[in-house]
Amino acid sequence: MIWDIDPVLIEFEWLSSPITNGPLQIRFYGVFFAIGLLGAAWAFPVYFEKWGFPRRHGERLTLWTPLGMILGAHLIHLIFYETHVFSNFFTEPNAVTWDTLWRRLVQIGSGLASHGGGLGAILAVLFFAQYHKVKDKLAYFDPSMCAATFVIPWVRVGNFFNSEIVGRETDLPFGIYFPRHECPQFSQLDTGQAQELCQEVVYRHPSQVYEAILAFAMLGLSIWLMARLVLPPEPMSSVLSDSEVDSAALRETEIWSIEALVPKPTWKFTLLELPSSSLTPLNSVD
Repeated sequence: MIWDIDPVLIEFEWLSSPITNGPLQIRFYGVFFAIGLLGAAWAFPVYFEKWGFPRRHGERLTLWTPLGMILGAHLIHLIFYETHVFSNFFTEPNAVTWDTLWRRLVQIGSGLASHGGGLGAILAVLFFAQYHKVKDKLAYFDPSMCAATFVIPWVRVGNFFNSEIVGRETDLPFGIYFPRHECPQFSQLDTGQAQELCQEVVYRHPSQVYEAILAFAMLGLSIWLMARLVLPPEPMSSVLSDSEVDSAALRETEIWSIEALVPKPTWKFTLLELPSSSLTPLNSVD
C-alpha cells in the first residue's frame, strides 16, 4: 500500500497564517484533534459528576486541560526536536536568533509532541486543583484520565494523515510506503505527486495505525467501565466545596453502611457470598 495523502484539507489563499507564514490551512490532523477535544469536552463534566466531584470543575477543565496539552506539546517538541532554536539564541543572542526563537514559540500549531501534551495536561489538572484548593488533588486524575482517552486515538489518526511516527522497515504484506516521510522535500505536494518524485521506496510498519487501534480499544474500555461505575452519592474523600472539603456537610450526611460503600459488581468472582445481615452499620461500631 502507498500512502501519499496531502495533509492539507482546505487552504484559504486569501488569508494569512502566522503558523505557516503563508495561507491559512485546515489540516486533517487539526480536524481529528478537534474531534478528540470535543469528545473530551463532553466527557469531562459528565465523568466528574459521575465520580462525585463538582460538575462545574469538569466544565472548567475543558478549557484548562486543552491549553496545557497544546502548550506542553509545542514546548516539549521545541526542546527535544528543535533544540537549535534555543542553543543558537543562548550562544549568540542577537536580533536574528531572538526573532527565530520567538517565531517558533508563537507558532503553536506547528510541532506537537504527544508526551509533552500529556505532561501539559497533568500540570493543568494539578494547577487547577491547587487554584481551587482541592484537598485530594490526585483524585481529580481519575475522571480526567478517562476523559483524556477521547483525544489519544484521534491524534494517532492525524499522525497517519501527516505520514509521521512511522515504524520500522518491513516486508510483510501490510507494510505501507510513506513517500512524504521518505522524501520530506515533497511533503507539500498535492495528493499522489510525492510518490512520482521520491526515489526512496521503503515499506514500513504503520505504527500510528497500531497505536490508534489500541487507543480506540482503550477508549471503548473506558466508556464501558464508566457506564458501570457505581460510587456512593457523596464519597467521603470527595465532599468538596468551591475551596475546601466541607466538613459540616460530611457530618450532616447520613452514615453509610459498609454495604453502601462497596460498589456492587455486575459479575461474581467468588462462589461464596456473605449474607447482607453480616454487614454491620458504621454507626454501630464502638
